[in-house]
Amino acid sequence: MVDDLLAGSGKSVDFIKLDLEGGELAVLEGATKSIEGCMGLHVEVCFQSIREGQPLFGDIKNFLQRRGIEFVDFVSLFRWERNSFSGLGQAIFGDALFLRAPENIVALTGGNVLTARRARAYVAILMIYERFDLAAKFIALLKEGDAVLSQSEIARLAAIVERRREILERHYRLVRLLGRGLSQYAGENFGLHLMY
Repeated sequence: MVDDLLAGSGKSVDFIKLDLEGGELAVLEGATKSIEGCMGLHVEVCFQSIREGQPLFGDIKNFLQRRGIEFVDFVSLFRWERNSFSGLGQAIFGDALFLRAPENIVALTGGNVLTARRARAYVAILMIYERFDLAAKFIALLKEGDAVLSQSEIARLAAIVERRREILERHYRLVRLLGRGLSQYAGENFGLHLMY
């Protein structure tokens, strides 16, 4: 169990990435103590049973939600047709992003108190997954709260978030424009989606 492995190390877990071919929930159930201070997870999830007794997306989502970690988005989705793995058809599995809300990060208690290192780690996680709205909210909470980071460091983080947001918005506008252009040829139900 993850909790047993970490028990004597004195270390806490900031982020967990799991891709265990159906064993994700079993690992999470063995990591309940570690998850208490975890800020986010990237977990492979299935929507249809591929293996016998395999937990599905809803099982993992509910398990994490009961622990204060919210489903945010899908990082990737894989679709299969009945007789082909063409990328078309029904959603079968994907990678899901789960995060603690900024308000919950600031309010973590016990051995998981917000430190400067954990504040920086949370912003880094949000930047990796391009969750600029959450980063902006977290930075606003840092400005209002106890001085975990200096005001100059908070200002630098805010500038980085804003620059990265502008880049993503340019990419998103391009994807929307391409989607509108391609829908003329592929039909009105066609759309491009930006997975980030």
